[in-house]
Amino acid sequence: MLRSILLVTVVVVGCSGRGRSAAVSNDTPTATPIDGADPATDTAQGSPDMNPRVRSGPIPADLDPRWNSRDRDPLAPAALVKFQSLGRLSPATNHRFVLHQDGSLYHAAHTGKNTNARILYDTPLPATPTRQVSAATVSKVEKQLRKDRFLDQPPYQVDPQVEDGSLYVVTVRLDGKEHEVIYDRYAPPLVELLELVASGK
Repeated sequence: MLRSILLVTVVVVGCSGRGRSAAVSNDTPTATPIDGADPATDTAQGSPDMNPRVRSGPIPADLDPRWNSRDRDPLAPAALVKFQSLGRLSPATNHRFVLHQDGSLYHAAHTGKNTNARILYDTPLPATPTRQVSAATVSKVEKQLRKDRFLDQPPYQVDPQVEDGSLYVVTVRLDGKEHEVIYDRYAPPLVELLELVASGK
């Protein structure tokens, strides 16, 4: 495992919908600024594998207020990544986990009983680990973050051609720096990897 200290938080908002994120491009395009973003300040680059349809910029002021209720609790000193998956139309599939550097994984899923879409979670994260993740998987997550130049990515990225898609929020602390990125209707390789970690595959 890499020795550098890494803290990552991921939030995912998912739901079934008519649109799906397009396949990842092999090119390395620059993210297109969101309407209203200042080109002079919107210079951060996305992942080298960023989908060319994706637009990027600051977190929009009109972001759905539900997402302000995402889990923003600070990470424990031993934590590596927090991943949250939240349904856009229903909270029934919402889930989240915290993965520690030693591979301890703390996972909690929505019960599906409360259908109020504004209540993102109805179960707390457990006090004890749900299961153990291999050291190789933990190392793979960190390597993906570095490959994606995560600290340089713009804080909001959206694929406007996808309807009713998922929203992902990733917050990372890497090399002493902390950075949050929201992926709206767009699942880059990092998010796909974290979904696999959540599923135990």
